[in-house]
Amino acid sequence: MRQPTLRRASTICSFWARRAGTNPAIARLDTDGDGQIAAAEAAAAGPNAAAQIMAADANGDGFVTADELRAYQEAQTFARLDRDNDGFLSG
Repeated sequence: MRQPTLRRASTICSFWARRAGTNPAIARLDTDGDGQIAAAEAAAAGPNAAAQIMAADANGDGFVTADELRAYQEAQTFARLDRDNDGFLSG
């Protein structure tokens, strides 16, 4: 039987966190347990990561919720896949 690696364990935890409706990034960085990432909590991830995380703050309230982070990640993925920038994915 294969021994689980740290990376595999992380993947498994991320899978179950998503199934439970918890974004793993939120769970990891949310030190006060309020279900969102404040600018100070994001800063603990480092300056570059903090800037990327806070870019997801769609309503500008200084907090990133799981919904905002999910929408931001989906938009980033779509932008990466939309190679001709026409707003559509084509084959």
